[in-house]
Amino acid sequence: FFQDPKKDEFGEIISCKIHDLMHDVAQEVAGKEVCTTTNFTESSVDNKTRHVSSLLPVFCTPLNSDFQFPKTKIRTFLCTGRSMNVDMLLRNWKCLRALDLSRCGVNSLPSELV
Repeated sequence: FFQDPKKDEFGEIISCKIHDLMHDVAQEVAGKEVCTTTNFTESSVDNKTRHVSSLLPVFCTPLNSDFQFPKTKIRTFLCTGRSMNVDMLLRNWKCLRALDLSRCGVNSLPSELV
């Protein structure tokens, strides 16, 4: 199911590719609960979405300040390489369990998270 494993200097697997058929099955099973995108739009994140991942390069434009994530039960938000307003993102997410804002220019977290 997994192909082309890449190992670090200690021999630990750090990345691999998943077979196309397994990827298709995983997407079908996950349905609308998982959103992986390069461009957030009103239609990309709906009320059934629970896990959001942004696939963006390190140097890209900031998240459009007019865009508001719907008031949903987001549990996972993974985003690298895009500057964003954390307060705006987290305002409606009461069920958040995992947050990754690597290289997003975030210097501090809102007091509600600390």
